[in-house]
Amino acid sequence: MKRITQLYFKAFKKTFKNIMSQSGIFLANVFCMNKRIACQSGFSLVEVLIVIAIIIIISALAMPSLQGYVINRSLKSAAREVISDINEFKERAIAENRAYRITLTPNSPNYTIEQCANTGATCNGFQNFQNKSLALFENSIKIETSGTTATQYDFQTRGTVNAGTIQLINQRGSTSNIVTNITGRASVQFIMQ
Repeated sequence: MKRITQLYFKAFKKTFKNIMSQSGIFLANVFCMNKRIACQSGFSLVEVLIVIAIIIIISALAMPSLQGYVINRSLKSAAREVISDINEFKERAIAENRAYRITLTPNSPNYTIEQCANTGATCNGFQNFQNKSLALFENSIKIETSGTTATQYDFQTRGTVNAGTIQLINQRGSTSNIVTNITGRASVQFIMQ
């Protein structure tokens, strides 16, 4: 019985080798069984060093482009933060029946959010609610005075706000123009450098 099993195994092995070689599929293990061909696997040190050198060169070429992308991405995030604040405080003014105000500081990344001291349609004075800085996104982002048409945005209890444009700029010269209309809707347009 043992002899028959060995003969079947030898026949299977021989048939498997023939099928693999005829179909064009070569496995390292099949060739390693052959004593005349030496098995080689892995990479040489020179091959590994060449691959590492190529990766370093490609990374060095891509780095300036990647830095510009990150800086512009930060500008987009900062603009979306301003739009988010505009939308939030428009909704708060309606929900709380209290006026809010966003006051921009020109040529800086800072702006202040103020709330009315009292509720109702008539405000008897504003108090500081929150100070915000766009420098959290990227240090070079600032509110540009040449493209900003209004530095104060008053959110009324009926949901309206004064219309205007807020322009943000970064160190690459890329700009984002945030436009608000009287209904409190805000949109943004990016000009990337």
